[in-house]
Amino acid sequence: MHIAFLIAKYGRGGVERMMVNTASGLAGLGLSVDYIAPEDGPYLDHLDARVVFCGLPLGRRERFDYVCAYLRREAPDCIIVAKDKDLKLVLSARKRVASNAKIIMRPGTTILSKLDSELPLIRWYRRRAIARVYRDADALVVNAEAVRKDVSAVTGISADEIYLIRNPVINKRMLSQADGVIEHEWIKDKSVPVIIGIGNLHRVKDFPTLLEAFSIVRQQRALKLIILGEGHLKDELKSLSMTMGVGEDVDFAGFVDNPYPYIKSADLYVLSSVREGSPNALTEALALGTPVVATDCPGGVREILKNGRWGRIVPVRSPYEMARAIAATLDNHASVEELISSVNEYTQENAAKSYCKMINMVCDNNN
Repeated sequence: MHIAFLIAKYGRGGVERMMVNTASGLAGLGLSVDYIAPEDGPYLDHLDARVVFCGLPLGRRERFDYVCAYLRREAPDCIIVAKDKDLKLVLSARKRVASNAKIIMRPGTTILSKLDSELPLIRWYRRRAIARVYRDADALVVNAEAVRKDVSAVTGISADEIYLIRNPVINKRMLSQADGVIEHEWIKDKSVPVIIGIGNLHRVKDFPTLLEAFSIVRQQRALKLIILGEGHLKDELKSLSMTMGVGEDVDFAGFVDNPYPYIKSADLYVLSSVREGSPNALTEALALGTPVVATDCPGGVREILKNGRWGRIVPVRSPYEMARAIAATLDNHASVEELISSVNEYTQENAAKSYCKMINMVCDNNN
């Protein structure tokens, strides 16, 4: 079985990491795997040595020509994509060269909540466009039941026909990296509890709610907050923390290649998003034994936390509820062993086996 992964525009998010982990997991099972992406993307050094990397040109026309040539030359059994534009690119290239490759699309988050902010006519148009292109794929695979229901509602494809495979979040590399040494003063000094937040500094992550909740708890006890990530709201968030009077207790530490020692050493991880797919950082925190608090946002939060069994869930954009949950969790939470075992199904090995089974089914069903 010859599998290809394609991601044309690289960022520093969970989509890119999960594609790398999935490709590596399948290579570990003995499949022939190619990874098509720009050469300067992060996480590429995490690819299994058995994965063949194919450098993708940056220009739009050059990308299309490259993918067409790749399909002619390599004739993969299937190609896996995770972004809408990449799906359109591969569908067009397959049509151009009359390739027999099956195309699998991996939507990583809910669609309806993403379209909520659009004007009605634009929302209607975009929903139709997404439904049309998704239906042209040979299979859809999602990472959470909530995402499956959402994609089904948008596309009209029965949920039973959409594959569900948990994200390959946990692997040996991640667990090994978590034992790394960090020199952050607040982490080294364990006399004051430390909260960690992770994500791009964009609206969807709603760090203002986390800052407000933190400021409320900070009035009652000594506490520090470290936020890992970059984005266009960084200066605005820094200013907001100063206005709230907690600027000295909040560190916007930027993007770090290895966030896992921070997560493992923190006393609490908080997810404040307004929407998610299957939030990887939440899963990682549990896998490293760190207590969590999360918003009840559209996506897979409730599935990961088993409706609150493994972490308190609070309404979206509710700083006072979040503050109460933070204080309560700092005082009382499940054991490290219980938290770790709660996410056993989110391993790279389990995901790879499920992907292998799905790929075989897709290729057999569509021949």
